[in-house]
Amino acid sequence: MLDDDLYEVTKNIVLGKIEKSPLLIEFSDWFLSTYSVRILNIHFEQSKRILSIIIDNTNDYQKMFHGPYHVPHKIEEYVVQIKQEFILLVSKHQYASASPLADMFVKYYDFLQETRADITHRAIKEVRLQLKERYR
Repeated sequence: MLDDDLYEVTKNIVLGKIEKSPLLIEFSDWFLSTYSVRILNIHFEQSKRILSIIIDNTNDYQKMFHGPYHVPHKIEEYVVQIKQEFILLVSKHQYASASPLADMFVKYYDFLQETRADITHRAIKEVRLQLKERYR
């Protein structure tokens, strides 16, 4: 699951409340043209060297594990390509030094599932609140 802050930032990007960075725009375009997968946001946690990629929907999310048209592929090939492109763009936009990025870990998140989980958690909180009010 995404942490709350990253979920909120991604939601605000989707809603147009936050502008996409040039790096995100270029990476998203590359991702779409390379894998036919729409990504909404990325987050690189430098201290842990984790690149989180937030994917638009479940079908696109599944493509990263099954490939287009559900043809099996080596997941590692995608990860190598993603790392190379990310390192290239990070260097281009001068966000960080590219040298320590080669051993990063790539994680995918399905934003549709994250949204469903968020709605479910809010509904549960509301029901609990109503039950507490009712049975006081």
